[in-house]
Amino acid sequence: MAIHASLAAPSGPALEVDAAPCYRIAGRRLERGPGHDLLTEDLHAGWSFHGERRPFCLACHAITVRFQSEAGDMSAPLGPYDLLFVATHYAYGDDQLVACFCPHTNTWLAERDGAHWPIMILEEVRVC
Repeated sequence: MAIHASLAAPSGPALEVDAAPCYRIAGRRLERGPGHDLLTEDLHAGWSFHGERRPFCLACHAITVRFQSEAGDMSAPLGPYDLLFVATHYAYGDDQLVACFCPHTNTWLAERDGAHWPIMILEEVRVC
């Protein structure tokens, strides 16, 4: 199984992002999979993905969210969410605020515990 995500467009169809078991949003970078392959960087005017500029807008289905510190400490998982939507500086899971991105500190402010985390990890929901 893998997460299927897309980058929205102001007009026209969304761009499908390469499926992966997880994504990381580390600062202004979107990384894919456990290898942290760089997919795109937020370049203020939008993300560059496969040669196209897109607004910072990512949608994923059936995922959980965790936060990670630079030292590797992890938060408890949040979710699962049927839909996680990340746009500009906000992440919403099923229409509830999950976190806000703070550009001055380059961290995510987790709504649940008020902690600042440099990395947000999106993982597929594991079904046993």
